[in-house]
Amino acid sequence: MLIKNRIKSVGRAGKSLSISFISQITTSIVSFIMVPLLIQYLSRDNYGLWVTLISLVSWILSSDFGIGYGFRNRVTEYLADHDKIKLNGYFKNTFQYYLIITFFIIAFFIYVLNTNPILSKYKLLSLIIYLPYIVYFPFSISNQILQGLRYVHLTALINLFRALLWAAFVICVITLSKKSNLFNIAIGYSVVNSIVNAVAVYLAFTKSQITIPNFKSLLALPIIDKTLVTGLKFFILQISSLLLFSMGNYYVYSNLTPNDTAHYDTINKIYTLYMTFFNMIISVFWSEIVFQKATGNFEKLRVTYKKLLAISVVVSLGSFLIVFAAPFLISFWTNNKIVVRAKDCLPFSFLVSVQSVAYAGAVFLNAFEKVMPQVILAVISTALVYPLIQLGFKHNTGLGTVPLVSGILTLPALVICHLFALRLIKSDIPHPVGNSI
Repeated sequence: MLIKNRIKSVGRAGKSLSISFISQITTSIVSFIMVPLLIQYLSRDNYGLWVTLISLVSWILSSDFGIGYGFRNRVTEYLADHDKIKLNGYFKNTFQYYLIITFFIIAFFIYVLNTNPILSKYKLLSLIIYLPYIVYFPFSISNQILQGLRYVHLTALINLFRALLWAAFVICVITLSKKSNLFNIAIGYSVVNSIVNAVAVYLAFTKSQITIPNFKSLLALPIIDKTLVTGLKFFILQISSLLLFSMGNYYVYSNLTPNDTAHYDTINKIYTLYMTFFNMIISVFWSEIVFQKATGNFEKLRVTYKKLLAISVVVSLGSFLIVFAAPFLISFWTNNKIVVRAKDCLPFSFLVSVQSVAYAGAVFLNAFEKVMPQVILAVISTALVYPLIQLGFKHNTGLGTVPLVSGILTLPALVICHLFALRLIKSDIPHPVGNSI
């Protein structure tokens, strides 16, 4: 019966992926419509400031020290075996860590608010944008619960709801406001995201039947075990990923101009959309790999690896086709307010081509929780990324500096991750969770 239930769960992957794709396409269309509207309403300089400020939200949501990724794997494994008592115990421990981290986030935010040149200059805007996310942080584990339950399609539908609600608000503001007001946009952003995040939390706890521990039990010290060590490794990967792939707006705003940031953000959105669909595939495959590992089906794992590698190669090669279409699409999309050249897009294609193939190998290491090779590379990349980006800007390499540096630093991970992934799946001997290679 247990194996039958697992096989049935595997069959849900195709349906989940189909719903996710449809939802993401709709979300992307709505999000793309918002860009020219916001540029028109705010001006290019204020739009550059806006996208820089909201790009830093990802730092709050990734401050869980990687514990969420470990919990996601436990959700997939434990709910497959219907061991909810063990899962709730693990959730209590994880939730306690999230609460403790929240206090550190608050302290760090107060420090950054007074020392960072951008945030200190726009303190009120920063408070409006970031405080709701700090309050939400302990409950952001809901995203890992839904993905661990293999409800990737639900997270896609939640993002669609977020995009539609945000679009409705922006259109109302533009229609009713006589002049540009960045504060109105920031307030709406926070309200919309708070509503959608509350829905996500409700769905996660309803679908999983996980219960929030009582207040008294939360006062006890959390158990320190090997999952915390695994979580810290994932955290290093998260930080490296943020610095390499999600901080471009900040780098450009800090070294060039708000107008350059608007140009960078617009190109980046095209490529982010392209990678979003592949990331959905990765999310679905991640849970499938965990299942196949748990059942010891290494033959199926090898087939999964070949499928994902083939998909990643197609995505990698396809990224270079965007170079020819992006300039026209961006000009049409922004009503000629943003104009780029094909050569501006080429470094972005290079990054995506490397990133997609690297992800195909890394997801196996993540699912097996054998992430030490990635951690070593992440530490090196974290130390090098900003000095190399500054060097590039100093030598006038332009908007392509960020993706070019990020792509070069990702190349070693592409090779190493696939070598270790092949090592993991070639043996029929189960690998203990959480140990380093």
